[in-house]
Amino acid sequence: MQNRERLQPALGSHNVRSLAFALARAQTLDLPPGALEIQMLYGMAEPLQNTLVSMGQRVRIYTPFGQLLPGMAYLVRRLLENTANESFLRASFTEHVPEEQLLMNPQEKSVVRGQGSGIRSQESGVRGQGSATGTTGNGRPDQFQNEPLTDFSREDMRRMMQQALDEVKTQLGRSYPLVIAGEEIKTEATLDSLNPSHKRQVVGKCGKASVMQAEQAIMAAQGAFPAWRKTPAKERAAFLFRAARNMQRQRCQLSAWEVYECGKQWREADADVAESIDYCNYYGQEMLRLAVPRLRDVPGEENEYFYEPRGVVVVIAPWNFPLAILCGMTTAALVTGNTVIMKPAEQSSVMGAKLMEIFQEVGLPAGVVNYLPGLGEEIGPTFIGHPEVAMIAFTGSRGVGLSINRHAADTQPGQDHVKRVLAEMGGKNAIIVDDDADLDEAVLVVTASA
Repeated sequence: MQNRERLQPALGSHNVRSLAFALARAQTLDLPPGALEIQMLYGMAEPLQNTLVSMGQRVRIYTPFGQLLPGMAYLVRRLLENTANESFLRASFTEHVPEEQLLMNPQEKSVVRGQGSGIRSQESGVRGQGSATGTTGNGRPDQFQNEPLTDFSREDMRRMMQQALDEVKTQLGRSYPLVIAGEEIKTEATLDSLNPSHKRQVVGKCGKASVMQAEQAIMAAQGAFPAWRKTPAKERAAFLFRAARNMQRQRCQLSAWEVYECGKQWREADADVAESIDYCNYYGQEMLRLAVPRLRDVPGEENEYFYEPRGVVVVIAPWNFPLAILCGMTTAALVTGNTVIMKPAEQSSVMGAKLMEIFQEVGLPAGVVNYLPGLGEEIGPTFIGHPEVAMIAFTGSRGVGLSINRHAADTQPGQDHVKRVLAEMGGKNAIIVDDDADLDEAVLVVTASA
């Protein structure tokens, strides 16, 4: 594994302890998922095979072929291994040895055999704000795990959230300028974000971008693209992991901003921030997996399959999930090597500014992300029609999404690519209740859906 630049490490084993050791060593060496190939026999340890695949590991399934007698002898040898006295499978399925003993150091096994587990888990109100998952040396989570939600049935968590609300309340009404190429740009016109549950309360005054400033942002993103696309995927992912940790540290404060700017209840605001943390960690880990070239060599040919970024991405987000959707679309574009212009909804531009602050705090290079609040009908056509924009990521209404898709399809003079549009558009799906359904249960889920 230490020489993976020259070698392709492969491990052939069905031993859970050996496989766990190999994966732990790969994490210690900071290898991306898929850098190690695991080889297992067809029909053996299938739950383990499926688990490894779900973790993003490369698993090659092999089967013996050829003469019958040597093949049967090979299979019998494998079966004997699994039924041996010290076999992991025998210990778990026949002897029902507790998991803690199965996974412990074999040298300590005799000392604690027959004793109960003394392991305890310390509960926290905001699950995942500590070390719900471990991290590697550079801060990369060792495996993806959803950020648990805050338990507001606990008094200490309610007190923490109330303190955040009181703290944020003292910061209402501040101004948030545009950010283009790392520079703050103040505008005469502003977008006043109002608390929807208290219309006289100004949450913040955000800069209102003009067409000229939209063009400046496109040029800034285009200028930053060559260096950013050359930045190793490992470094790009590290920015996302740092952003996730930053969000964890100020999770209650971010939730409080959503309560004021979007009128969200505590639980929904907290869930939106948790999802944003998930996006940063998940997309970062996925990029590490995708960054490993897939080899498709044949005799006489060397073939590699790998991914390349497209260029400038404009992200147009809605107000209803003010942090999560904006963060998700932006971080996906960033970690894959594209540069981004963030255009948050007018009603939630302060949350966009807070996300921009996080990107600045983790040290993203100037121009890689640009913050451009404004009216969609004023600056939207510039973003959609500009020949240097490679992709538009949009979440919003069906009408606006179809309009973006239609106008982006027109190729402009000087445009050297086909523009891509990712549009998640509003709409309602039918709910079908069978005649043999539990109607009491159906009423509950339909109500929750609404």
